[in-house]
Amino acid sequence: MTNAFTAAERDTIIQAFADKRPHYLFFVQFLFLTGCRTGEAIGLRWQHVSLDCTQITFCESYDSQLDIRKTTKTGKPRKFPCNQKLSSLLLSIRPANTSPDSLVFTSPNGKPIDNGKFTNQVWRGCRSGQKVYRGILATLVDEGKVR
Repeated sequence: MTNAFTAAERDTIIQAFADKRPHYLFFVQFLFLTGCRTGEAIGLRWQHVSLDCTQITFCESYDSQLDIRKTTKTGKPRKFPCNQKLSSLLLSIRPANTSPDSLVFTSPNGKPIDNGKFTNQVWRGCRSGQKVYRGILATLVDEGKVR
Protein backbone atom coordinates (compact mmCIF):
# COMPACT_ATOMS: atom_id res chain seq x y z
CA MET A 1 0.00 0.00 0.00
CA THR A 2 1.32 3.44 -0.88
CA ASN A 3 1.45 6.22 1.65
CA ALA A 4 -0.73 9.27 1.25
CA PHE A 5 0.81 12.58 0.33
CA THR A 6 1.62 14.99 3.12
CA ALA A 7 -0.31 18.26 3.24
CA ALA A 8 2.77 20.07 1.90
CA GLU A 9 3.12 17.56 -0.98
CA ARG A 10 -0.59 17.89 -1.75
CA ASP A 11 -0.25 21.67 -1.92
CA THR A 12 2.84 21.35 -4.14
CA ILE A 13 0.97 19.04 -6.52
CA ILE A 14 -2.04 21.37 -6.67
CA GLN A 15 0.21 24.36 -7.37
CA ALA A 16 1.99 22.41 -10.13
CA PHE A 17 -1.37 21.72 -11.79
CA ALA A 18 -2.29 25.40 -11.46
CA ASP A 19 0.97 26.35 -13.17
CA LYS A 20 1.32 23.62 -15.81
CA ARG A 21 -2.03 21.89 -16.39
CA PRO A 22 -4.68 24.38 -15.24
CA HIS A 23 -7.51 22.57 -17.04
CA TYR A 24 -7.18 19.71 -14.55
CA LEU A 25 -6.70 21.88 -11.46
CA PHE A 26 -10.27 21.63 -10.12
CA PHE A 27 -10.40 17.91 -10.91
CA VAL A 28 -7.22 17.28 -8.89
CA GLN A 29 -8.43 19.49 -6.04
CA PHE A 30 -11.69 17.53 -6.02
CA LEU A 31 -9.81 14.23 -5.83
CA PHE A 32 -7.79 15.46 -2.86
CA LEU A 33 -10.84 16.92 -1.10
CA THR A 34 -13.03 13.84 -1.48
CA GLY A 35 -10.63 10.92 -1.66
CA CYS A 36 -13.03 9.35 -4.15
CA ARG A 37 -11.98 6.94 -6.87
CA THR A 38 -10.85 8.57 -10.10
CA GLY A 39 -13.59 6.84 -12.13
CA GLU A 40 -16.21 8.20 -9.74
CA ALA A 41 -14.91 11.76 -10.19
CA ILE A 42 -14.70 11.35 -13.97
CA GLY A 43 -18.27 10.02 -14.10
CA LEU A 44 -19.76 12.57 -11.69
CA ARG A 45 -22.71 14.46 -13.17
CA TRP A 46 -24.33 17.60 -11.82
CA GLN A 47 -27.53 15.71 -11.01
CA HIS A 48 -25.55 13.94 -8.27
CA VAL A 49 -24.46 17.19 -6.64
CA SER A 50 -27.02 18.97 -4.45
CA LEU A 51 -28.14 22.39 -5.68
CA ASP A 52 -26.31 24.13 -2.84
CA CYS A 53 -23.25 21.88 -3.39
CA THR A 54 -23.26 20.60 0.18
CA GLN A 55 -23.69 16.93 -0.72
CA ILE A 56 -22.55 14.56 -3.46
CA THR A 57 -24.06 11.17 -4.19
CA PHE A 58 -21.50 8.79 -5.63
CA CYS A 59 -23.58 6.20 -7.46
CA GLU A 60 -21.74 5.54 -10.71
CA SER A 61 -18.34 5.68 -12.28
CA TYR A 62 -17.03 6.02 -15.80
CA ASP A 63 -14.75 3.48 -17.46
CA SER A 64 -12.90 5.37 -20.18
CA GLN A 65 -11.40 2.22 -21.71
CA LEU A 66 -14.83 0.73 -22.35
CA ASP A 67 -16.59 4.11 -22.68
CA ILE A 68 -19.35 3.02 -20.30
CA ARG A 69 -20.98 4.18 -17.10
CA LYS A 70 -21.16 1.56 -14.41
CA THR A 71 -21.95 1.26 -10.73
CA THR A 72 -19.35 2.18 -8.16
CA LYS A 73 -16.78 -0.42 -7.14
CA THR A 74 -18.89 -1.44 -4.14
CA GLY A 75 -22.13 -1.37 -6.15
CA LYS A 76 -23.72 0.82 -3.49
CA PRO A 77 -24.40 4.55 -3.73
CA ARG A 78 -22.98 6.69 -0.96
CA LYS A 79 -23.72 10.21 0.14
CA PHE A 80 -20.73 12.44 0.77
CA PRO A 81 -21.12 15.67 2.77
CA CYS A 82 -19.11 18.57 1.35
CA ASN A 83 -17.06 20.77 3.63
CA GLN A 84 -16.93 24.52 2.93
CA LYS A 85 -13.84 24.26 0.72
CA LEU A 86 -15.35 21.52 -1.47
CA SER A 87 -18.72 23.25 -1.60
CA SER A 88 -17.07 26.51 -2.70
CA LEU A 89 -15.07 24.68 -5.36
CA LEU A 90 -18.19 23.07 -6.82
CA LEU A 91 -20.18 26.31 -6.72
CA SER A 92 -17.36 28.12 -8.52
CA ILE A 93 -17.25 25.67 -11.43
CA ARG A 94 -20.95 24.92 -11.89
CA PRO A 95 -22.23 26.55 -15.09
CA ALA A 96 -25.30 28.77 -14.71
CA ASN A 97 -27.55 26.73 -16.99
CA THR A 98 -26.16 23.24 -16.91
CA SER A 99 -27.98 20.06 -17.77
CA PRO A 100 -28.31 17.57 -14.90
CA ASP A 101 -26.64 14.99 -17.18
CA SER A 102 -23.59 17.20 -17.77
CA LEU A 103 -20.30 15.99 -16.38
CA VAL A 104 -18.77 18.00 -13.57
CA PHE A 105 -15.25 17.48 -15.00
CA THR A 106 -14.30 17.09 -18.65
CA SER A 107 -11.18 16.80 -20.76
CA PRO A 108 -9.86 19.93 -22.52
CA ASN A 109 -12.01 19.04 -25.55
CA GLY A 110 -15.20 18.76 -23.47
CA LYS A 111 -15.41 14.97 -23.47
CA PRO A 112 -15.11 12.63 -20.48
CA ILE A 113 -11.61 12.56 -19.02
CA ASP A 114 -9.71 9.50 -20.21
CA ASN A 115 -8.42 7.95 -16.99
CA GLY A 116 -5.54 6.19 -18.74
CA LYS A 117 -4.35 9.32 -20.52
CA PHE A 118 -4.73 11.41 -17.38
CA THR A 119 -2.78 8.91 -15.28
CA ASN A 120 -0.09 8.17 -17.84
CA GLN A 121 0.41 11.50 -19.59
CA VAL A 122 -0.63 14.10 -17.03
CA TRP A 123 -0.07 12.52 -13.61
CA ARG A 124 2.82 10.05 -13.91
CA GLY A 125 4.22 10.62 -17.37
CA CYS A 126 5.00 8.08 -20.06
CA ARG A 127 6.69 7.47 -23.40
CA SER A 128 4.71 6.76 -26.56
CA GLY A 129 7.03 5.95 -29.44
CA GLN A 130 9.43 8.89 -29.71
CA LYS A 131 7.18 11.22 -27.71
CA VAL A 132 7.74 11.66 -23.97
CA TYR A 133 4.87 12.92 -21.83
CA ARG A 134 6.34 14.49 -18.72
CA GLY A 135 3.86 13.97 -15.90
CA ILE A 136 3.34 16.42 -13.06
CA LEU A 137 4.11 13.87 -10.36
CA ALA A 138 7.24 12.50 -12.07
CA THR A 139 8.58 16.02 -12.47
CA LEU A 140 7.96 16.85 -8.81
CA VAL A 141 9.64 13.62 -7.68
CA ASP A 142 12.68 14.37 -9.88
CA GLU A 143 12.84 17.87 -8.40
CA GLY A 144 12.72 16.40 -4.87
CA LYS A 145 9.46 18.21 -4.05
CA VAL A 146 7.40 15.02 -3.60
CA ARG A 147 8.55 11.62 -2.40
